[in-house]
Parts: sequence; structure tokens; C-alpha cells
Amino acid sequence: MLEWITGNWWVIIGGILLGYWLIRNYNKVDKLLNKREWFDKGSAGERALYNFLTNELFYPKSMIYRNVLVEDVDGRRAEIDLVLLHEKGVVVFEVKNYSGEIFGDEKNKLWGHRVGKKTYRFYNPIMQNERHIEVLRRKLGNDRLKFYSVVVFGDKAVIRRMSYTAKNTWVGKMSGLKKVDKMILGGGTMEVGGSDEAKRIKRFLRRAERERAEVLGDRAR
Repeated sequence: MLEWITGNWWVIIGGILLGYWLIRNYNKVDKLLNKREWFDKGSAGERALYNFLTNELFYPKSMIYRNVLVEDVDGRRAEIDLVLLHEKGVVVFEVKNYSGEIFGDEKNKLWGHRVGKKTYRFYNPIMQNERHIEVLRRKLGNDRLKFYSVVVFGDKAVIRRMSYTAKNTWVGKMSGLKKVDKMILGGGTMEVGGSDEAKRIKRFLRRAERERAEVLGDRAR
């Protein structure tokens, strides 16, 4: 064994360097493997967030649910970008894959998105995510569950003015999510325990993922 290592040291070093490059450039690799998702701006932001959570914060994939579709009692649907089922509670993410300047306030219905000399308006993502959480809370039917609202902008965005005081809420760029992990969730990567309630929530979220996939499939046809 020692002779093989001595004679093939360059293979070992090359493998280590390649592994390091793949880890540090996971989005580049993922773009090659999942070209269809990266082609769409919205899906690209969600994919980037998923990769950040799994590669930078090391959350197991089994804790993350993407494109969750939940129908409210009035028949309206809430399309949630990503849900993280954590030991501290349920984290609901709204992803805005925008570049340019962002400004808004939690009480303003519309926020601003400036690119060059043009300013566009978009619906307040804090309000948007609050509704998602309300719908999800009703469907899960467990008032003891703690929910966190996280609004994520891409790192190409420049947040000029931002004001909010809502509890268990964070708004910022993807590179700042490590602060959320420490501040709101208290760190750690343990999966929600194996209780019957945790299993029930997981089944619900997996089913909601499938329903969203079926809707997207119908739209494509």
C-alpha cells in the first residue's frame, strides 16, 4: 500500500485538488448537471439557495423541500419556494433573484427594484411570505410549531434601504444566511426528531412537493 501511495502521489494530490475545486464551485458544476433549472431566473435563485444550504450550511437534503404547493381553505394556492424543516421549527424561504438596487419597508405593499435608470415595483416579499406561513400553519394544524420567515435576494442585488421589525423574520442576501443560521436557528444541523408529528409534517411537505411538480408538468403540456 505504501509503495502504491509513493508511486502515485500525484494521483492523490490531483484528486484532493479536484475535490476541493468541486466543493468551492458547486454552482458551476450544478449548472452543467441541471441546465434547465438554471435557464429560468426564478428557478436559478431557488437552486442557488438549495445549493447554499446543503454545501455551505451543510443541511441534509432530507430537511429541505422545494417548490411546495399548499392550498388554503378558500381554494387559493400558496407557492412556497423552499421550506427547511429544522429542529427549531419550520423555516419558510421566499427567493428574489434580482440584481440592481432594492429598497422597501415591511409596511409598504410595494417595494422598489432599480436597474440603471428604471425602477420596477414588486409585491412586498415579507407580506408574501407571511401569507405563505399562515396557509402552511393552518394546513399543518399545529399551533405549537414555530415558524421563521426568510426573504433571500441574490448576491448581485444591492440593498439600499430596508426596514422591518417583524419577529422571527430576516431579509438579506444569500451570502448573509450564515447569520440566520446562528441568530435565528441557533446553529446545528440536527434533523427534526423521529416523532410521529415530525414524520407527519415530512409526509405533508413531500406530498406538497409532488403536487407542485404535477402542476408544473400540466403547464408544460
